[in-house]
Parts: sequence; C-alpha cells; structure tokens
Amino acid sequence: DAAKRVPGVRANYLSFPISAEAPAVTFYGASEPRSRWSGPYGSYVAYDARRGAFMSATDIREAGAWARFVDGFTPVHFGTFGGLPVKILWAFIGLTPAILSISGFCIWWMRNRRRPAAKNAAAGRPALESASV
Repeated sequence: DAAKRVPGVRANYLSFPISAEAPAVTFYGASEPRSRWSGPYGSYVAYDARRGAFMSATDIREAGAWARFVDGFTPVHFGTFGGLPVKILWAFIGLTPAILSISGFCIWWMRNRRRPAAKNAAAGRPALESASV
C-alpha cells in the first residue's frame, strides 16, 4: 500500500507508535530515482496503529523547496554523499572538539605548573628547584 501511495518509494525505516497520543506506524524511505543529495528518509507513509487505516503520505519529490532543502542535510550531516573518503574526513572533523579540549587542557596545565616558581621569584624566595639552561 505504501508503494501505491508514494510510487517508487523504498522503505528504509519503520517507526512504531511512541505514545497513545500519536498512534501511527510510519514507513520512511527514499523515492526513486533520487539525487545524491537527498536523504534516505525523505518520503513517508503513515498508518493508524490500531485500525491500520491510511493517515498521511509525503513524497519528497513533490514537496516544497524548503522540505527538499532540509532533506538534503541528511547526507551532509552524516557524510554519506562521497563514499569512504568523505566518511573518514567527517570522522576526523567530528574528533576535532575532543582534540582541541585535550590540547587546551595540556596548555593550561603547562602554564599553571610553572606559575608557583614565578610567584616565589617575585616574592624574593629561593626556588626549590635549580634551573639549568
């Protein structure tokens, strides 16, 4: 029935009801033919979970420009538009905040480790360690 409602749809994800207020079983999928910038879940068909009656359907090919634009962010977000090299690049980009936080902590720690010796010198007290240059 979903293929009749949205011709050429290939179901990629099935969503079951998450609450009694929204009792819908929804088939999400890609409408063929699709561009490389369209996501795998742009089209959907929803059915009532209790009665099995059709509720709504959306074909991304017939949707407005904004819906197609938003759907195009799925491959960009996950890095699935360019094969393995892009996925590896996206993984490195995703690790950048962790690398920056670790390097920032190391810089902070190195600066604070030297600070007590500078305070002792400013106060006129001898340093505990002798510096060799």
